[in-house]
Amino acid sequence: MRTAIRFVLLFFSITMLYAQTQVQQPRFALEISEDGYPPHFVIVPERQQGGGIDSMFFGPSLHPLPGHDAGNSEKTQPSAVKLVCKVDGDAVAITAIAVFGPFDKTNTSLSLQGHAQQKIGTYSPHLNESIVLREMEQFGLQPWTIKIVNAQLPTPVSLATLNEVPSIQPEILGKDREQDGTS
Repeated sequence: MRTAIRFVLLFFSITMLYAQTQVQQPRFALEISEDGYPPHFVIVPERQQGGGIDSMFFGPSLHPLPGHDAGNSEKTQPSAVKLVCKVDGDAVAITAIAVFGPFDKTNTSLSLQGHAQQKIGTYSPHLNESIVLREMEQFGLQPWTIKIVNAQLPTPVSLATLNEVPSIQPEILGKDREQDGTS
């Protein structure tokens, strides 16, 4: 009887620990694109219980508008565009901010203190909806189109595979857009 009670208590303890440590899969990704350049994908992590910080991303390279001479611009061009994102129900709240001044983009502990910033806009698109950051044109930059897409890649309908070795069983595991290598 004691062994059975211990087993049940152990089972419930393990089940509770597993439920508390389970990580929620991301639902959304940003597909950032601009004319003439391949899209860039960024996963928007789900907010952790008990608070947590919003995700901050620096978008892909900034490209000048065709025919725009940066040297003659009255406004200083930003050195980066910061996207502060958070999942808000079935939408993604995005705040786009232009960041000015030189900094090391490879520094992962990037601090923006002392850098001038200007809010570009705040948006709240849903899955498969797109927004265009037209406000980037005021800085002489090509505007980004940001589309909210599913973070998980769609499963292929069929996979043409010929396997004549029975000990090898190919399988496709779930991949998200960052793991795909298209970013």
